Amino acid sequence: SAPGSGSATTGADGRFTLKIDNAARPCVLSVTAPGGPTLHSVVEAGTGTDVVANVTPLTELIAAAAAGGDAAAMFASFDAQAQAKLAPAGVSSAQQTVALALSGIVDLAGIDPIKDPLVAANGGNAGNALDQKLDALGAALADAQTTLSELSAALVANPGSPSPVQTILQPAAASCAGLRNGNYRVIDVIGGYSDRIKIDAKALTATNLGDGETFPLSDAGGRQFGIPGTDPSTMLVNKSGVSV
Repeated sequence: SAPGSGSATTGADGRFTLKIDNAARPCVLSVTAPGGPTLHSVVEAGTGTDVVANVTPLTELIAAAAAGGDAAAMFASFDAQAQAKLAPAGVSSAQQTVALALSGIVDLAGIDPIKDPLVAANGGNAGNALDQKLDALGAALADAQTTLSELSAALVANPGSPSPVQTILQPAAASCAGLRNGNYRVIDVIGGYSDRIKIDAKALTATNLGDGETFPLSDAGGRQFGIPGTDPSTMLVNKSGVSV
């Protein structure tokens, strides 16, 4: 790697221009906001001295997908093996992995999170399309009570399957991040039968997908929820969403 450094101040809309002496492509960028998280982005291998590289939560996911692991670790030890992962095909594949994982939650069709212009909302001016995608991701993370680092870990651990990422981005109950929206299989190991139910974690209801009956889930605290008309009448939910 070729070391280089520079500094810049962002404008009110989030844009910046940065000159880095002795820089060479490919490279990894790292930005730490005061009191905020550290985010990463990548510049793919190639020629040319003028490049665009946004640094956002979306590029953090792309950097992690390209690294096949922790983006911070790739930044800290940017060896030849890491550099090889940032060939144009590797970066493109990482972008496709992120787009697939977020499909149905944040639509990235036609969006290049790294290179597309990013205009943040400023005062009465609405942000552009990419800024709105970032807002959508932020809202999904808040609604699901999960973090960007947890999302990144799920993405890296399941590169060929979007389901784990989409599962942890489902809206969660206010008092229990493990209870999320979705369809579930209920197995009665004593009675020897199973049912499919749909849980609305925000409304705290469950609907039997067989007969359509909807019943409330009462919040008993400590990741415990009461279920009327059942014995036992308490459902216990762990952080990963497994319920007993």
